[in-house]
Amino acid sequence: MIQEDKNLLFIPSLGSWVFTKKVEKNKKLVPNVLLLTGGCGFVGSHLVEGALKQTDWNIVVLDCLTYAGNLNRLADISIWEKEKNRVKFVWHDLRAPISETVSKMIGKVDIIWHLAAESHVERSLQDAIPFALSNVVGTTHLLEWIKKENPQAKTIVFSCYDRKTRALTKDGLKTYEELKEGDIVFT
Repeated sequence: MIQEDKNLLFIPSLGSWVFTKKVEKNKKLVPNVLLLTGGCGFVGSHLVEGALKQTDWNIVVLDCLTYAGNLNRLADISIWEKEKNRVKFVWHDLRAPISETVSKMIGKVDIIWHLAAESHVERSLQDAIPFALSNVVGTTHLLEWIKKENPQAKTIVFSCYDRKTRALTKDGLKTYEELKEGDIVFT
């Protein structure tokens, strides 16, 4: 259930409120621009779909298309043909700093949802280095880019979880599969 409050939108899948006020540029109101890292992954592609259906935002998907990311997930979105003009895909591996060229391709953004990460707990126990590079170094590169190139961003949401991770809700701890629409998630 989507809830709205003047300039805020409650996104149930994130369990959080997001600032949605349109920005005035040259006396014209324009939609927010969302940067979604990991937008071709399972969860990221669903968030792209939700943003396309529930907002007028333009979306920049930043993804390196590893085993977890697939551009077909975006093409499979039910309203893709109608709304694909609002989505721009930029390939980048966050284990490397965001270059000037990639930064220009991304442009200025208002909202950032960071989901790009390695998320398989079992794999991380077998070989932790790829997880540290992707999750820690990748997040650091994104934060440095935000600080330098997009300090005006209104909302930054970081999401790290695995299918076995539990979220704290008003009804107690729940796994990803146990969460349902309307649950209020605190962590």
